[in-house]
Amino acid sequence: MKNNAVINPKLDFWVKSSSNVLFIGKHGVGKTAMVKDTFERNGLKYKYFSASTMDPWVDFIGVPREKVEDKVPDDFKIIKELSRVSKEIAVEWVVANWKMPAEQATAIVDHAINRNEGATFLELVKPQCFANDEVEALFFDEFNRSPKKVRNAVMELLQFKSINGVKFPNLKIVWAAINPDDDEETYDVEKLDPAQQDRFQVQVQVPYEPNAEWFRSKYGKKVADSALEWWNDLPDESKNLVSPRRLEYALTMWTYKDSGGDIRDVLPDAANVTKLVNSLGNGPISEHIEVLMRDKNSEAARIFMSNENNYAAAMKIICKSETLMEFFLPVLEKEKISLLMADDEKICDYILKHCGTVQAFCSVCRDIAEANTNGKIVKKIRKILSEDEKLREAFMELELSAPSRKETSSLQDNKFVK
Repeated sequence: MKNNAVINPKLDFWVKSSSNVLFIGKHGVGKTAMVKDTFERNGLKYKYFSASTMDPWVDFIGVPREKVEDKVPDDFKIIKELSRVSKEIAVEWVVANWKMPAEQATAIVDHAINRNEGATFLELVKPQCFANDEVEALFFDEFNRSPKKVRNAVMELLQFKSINGVKFPNLKIVWAAINPDDDEETYDVEKLDPAQQDRFQVQVQVPYEPNAEWFRSKYGKKVADSALEWWNDLPDESKNLVSPRRLEYALTMWTYKDSGGDIRDVLPDAANVTKLVNSLGNGPISEHIEVLMRDKNSEAARIFMSNENNYAAAMKIICKSETLMEFFLPVLEKEKISLLMADDEKICDYILKHCGTVQAFCSVCRDIAEANTNGKIVKKIRKILSEDEKLREAFMELELSAPSRKETSSLQDNKFVK
């Protein structure tokens, strides 16, 4: 599945290469906005259709109206009607209204009496957007919610740029968007005919995630990144409740907070809205991490990491970098370090590697070994200390220097190294 960062650069190429594109994605992922932005950015004259409500004949070809071939002029109809009363009256009317001699007026009346109207037929009146054949791109939203006759009409458009043989001379591309037909949350959709789906040269999966580039352009980097971090940390069931479109609603409401806007009005309670409000007010976690790291402010880092929301979000970033772990792990509470060692093998190995140089790590390893409640980690502690003499000596010195330890340490009593 392509993510938005992969899709976005290709949109303009698909326009330039005149490729028909089918976008497949869940509700609220921004398919429509993506397409409209692309068409407008490329200066295309386009027409948007909600495929579920359209009629291909009326919306494309037009509505019929009666037309008469070689229609009799209205004045001739008047003359003809007057002649049925009296030819002389008809001649007088022509002389008076057309300002001509009686002889010529008589000839006109004779012609009008014998004039027959041509054949009557239906003529199609095109919709205004197609009247001048200027449309270059068409977009069908919710395409797999459309009536079958619409899908059949679009199939001809895709292949021949026509409907019932009526050509659209300037039409270059046809794009459409559908919801996955196998999505249990999708309603009232039908599976596309394989032959019809094959008419789209490009078929792209739009991931169920906010488009970071679009959110930053609309709300600014700080607000967007705060919201994106919050959304990415949501459990899957909450993400299903907060579509990218609903996140857009929330941020728009946030921009009106000084006028009474409240994002709680548009977000479900289960989505930890308080965390989002705090994040929007304070900025993204990644930004705080950068500032704390830059300033080397251990006390501020300790206070920051003592907040459970900050801790949960920050650790997803910290655990990816040894540089960040070097600064942030020592400021954590001992209980959190112990839990991290039990839950994350990478962090556990890092702590064991540095337990001879970091007092906090040494203390946690000592407590784990003495409690002997996690056999796997205890074995790791004993193994690394028995195999690395320099580390063992450094650990012993650090252990003995700890204010809370007696002269005889558990290490000297061979509780660690056996």
